[in-house]
Amino acid sequence: MSGLTENIIIGIDLAGIETNPTGWAMWKNKVISTCHLHENKQILDRSLTLKLTLIAIDAPLSLPTKGAMRKADKEMHKQGYPVLPPLFPAMKELTLRAIEITKKIIKEGFDIIEAHPARR
Repeated sequence: MSGLTENIIIGIDLAGIETNPTGWAMWKNKVISTCHLHENKQILDRSLTLKLTLIAIDAPLSLPTKGAMRKADKEMHKQGYPVLPPLFPAMKELTLRAIEITKKIIKEGFDIIEAHPARR
């Protein structure tokens, strides 16, 4: 495989608190590997040691600037996707944790997107 760029994508199903398991998955060379992680440090250490193409986190990556929902949340509702407002008590804790992790990922120069497990 010399000369070929390897695509590695990480998916994180973030738990609201570190004592609960966070789902972590890696897609590399068409192979998926998974595990459970807990602490932010574990998530970052496991993810940031790789030469990643992309990280996707299943959690809001920002708080609304006005009102209870972000523009993206409102649009998702219009499209039929169920989302809870990021300021809903349990969601706020998850969102704040996601923001903290996201800042560290961006600081290391990696691309990150917010994902939603859509089921229709």
